[in-house]
Amino acid sequence: MAKVYVASSLDNWKSASHNIKLLKDAGHTITYDWTVHAEEYENDTSVAPTANRLRAIASKELQGVSSADCIVVILPGGNGTHFEFGVAYSLGIPVFLMDQRRSKGRKTSFHYLPNVIRISSISEFNDQINDERSN
Repeated sequence: MAKVYVASSLDNWKSASHNIKLLKDAGHTITYDWTVHAEEYENDTSVAPTANRLRAIASKELQGVSSADCIVVILPGGNGTHFEFGVAYSLGIPVFLMDQRRSKGRKTSFHYLPNVIRISSISEFNDQINDERSN
């Protein structure tokens, strides 16, 4: 199975966490699960992350992206999501773009680059990964 990094916005952490579970259940390895930080913050909003903590998290997220076989970007995404998308793309790591809003929101030309595969679900991701591995 694949080593996968899942990118999305902090506001979308519950969807990302759910999809991470689906990926793990399918046998994939998650290179870094950033959703644990979002859950911690949601449970205790009185604790603002320090610059050092944010730097440490960003370092782990970048390592997660660079060590992945592919990334799944769950839209809508925030600034960090698009940064991770760009890092993966520049490293030649396939980007699976999961846009459950397909007909809503603005489209960007970057979503149509080679090596960016648009999907609507983790099930579709699994099908594509299994097809690639069987060829």
